[in-house]
Amino acid sequence: MQRLVQLSGTDTLTGLPNRTFLNLRVPKIIADAQARGETLCLALIDLDRFKQVNDELGHPAGDRALRHVVETLRLELHRDEPLIRVGGEEFVLILHRPIGAAWERMDALRRKLEACQFVPGEGIAPRSMTFSAGIASSPGDSENVSGLMRTADLRLRAAKLGGRNRVMARDSR
Repeated sequence: MQRLVQLSGTDTLTGLPNRTFLNLRVPKIIADAQARGETLCLALIDLDRFKQVNDELGHPAGDRALRHVVETLRLELHRDEPLIRVGGEEFVLILHRPIGAAWERMDALRRKLEACQFVPGEGIAPRSMTFSAGIASSPGDSENVSGLMRTADLRLRAAKLGGRNRVMARDSR
């Protein structure tokens, strides 16, 4: 039974926690941060132009690209920074820091991913993978997962409209 619960909260392709983790565990992480008087940020990450990878190279290469992204980010993440796959090429990262420091952290991760070329396969030119991200903070923007996701999504859209491969932590940035 315990294995079934673990599987229901784990993405099989990447091994990351999935939306079940987001819905069941992140509210407690937020509540614990609030009880300690700490700021917590939720970053919503979307890979840029990922559909092109699938369309040009096929879905198996797309799966390898997702694993490349996850492996690259995992090497940089701290134990208290859970990366969650919420669907397709979209991820959530929880950061225990104020929004300015969260922006700096996300921008460093963005630059690291861009610098680590994805090699789709033998005889296929390597390509840079990039992401856009929107960040929301608790308690500043919201005190619950749905409010944080809503705000982070608006900022993510602004990052995409602003040219992609960027991180937005404020509405006016």
